[in-house]
Amino acid sequence: MPRKRKKKGQYRGRVIGGRAVTARSKPSSRRARMQTTRSGGPPGTPGIGFFKGPSPPVPGGLAIPPIMPDPYVPTIQIGNQVWMKENLKATHYKNGHPIPLTIDSDLWRYKTTGGRCVYDNDESNSEDLQEIVDTYGYLYNWYAAADRRGICPEGFHVPTDAEFTVLKDFITNDGYAGIEGNALKEIGDEHWDTAGGLDVYGFTGLPGGYRRPVPFTWGPYYRMGNAGYFWSSTSYGSSRGLHRKLHHSGAGIYRYDNDGRHGFSVRCIAD
Repeated sequence: MPRKRKKKGQYRGRVIGGRAVTARSKPSSRRARMQTTRSGGPPGTPGIGFFKGPSPPVPGGLAIPPIMPDPYVPTIQIGNQVWMKENLKATHYKNGHPIPLTIDSDLWRYKTTGGRCVYDNDESNSEDLQEIVDTYGYLYNWYAAADRRGICPEGFHVPTDAEFTVLKDFITNDGYAGIEGNALKEIGDEHWDTAGGLDVYGFTGLPGGYRRPVPFTWGPYYRMGNAGYFWSSTSYGSSRGLHRKLHHSGAGIYRYDNDGRHGFSVRCIAD
């Protein structure tokens, strides 16, 4: 697994809702409710469903470039919602147009159209890049997350702010009030700086960090291992988007708005 990258500094998003909550133990009377929704894919995987993605090329026909690299999308169900089990790794929009991979900091800083990047995407750690994508997915700016062409696989979309609220409310009412974030985070400290995740539903939230539009003195990437940031498709003003945050030392699901040029993770929800 890619190693954690710890950097110093402050996150400068603005809190809209939520508050820091002290973690407490998982209620012993509750258990994960992971249901299988399957329309294809390998059998024998408890709690994980698969949505069929793009069909492979027909023998003897024209080869159509796949929208997603894997035709089966692992999913989990939380309440009435079906979520992708992993962070998004899309390189193309649904219509086949590429999502530009933007490495240069100046290009990213002034970009107001869709873009993606890999955490710490520089020559000094090139051997880790594919491993980072495999584990954490790409980081996308909000312009990609909100693009009408869609960055999620067929049958999925980037969640709205309201859909994130439905998720949190379900977890609250399911017996995890005040520790909704812990209910979503991966168990242990393999990726998180501080263990505390319960992974009740199989969401396996990871701390993929983020990319700033204006770099810190040490670079534009920050907080891998410390926090995970997930775009919604909902705008907040003309150039900002709403997102959710999971934090290593906080137990909640925190709601913020931020500059749309930030690079955050994306977790898709079924239509």
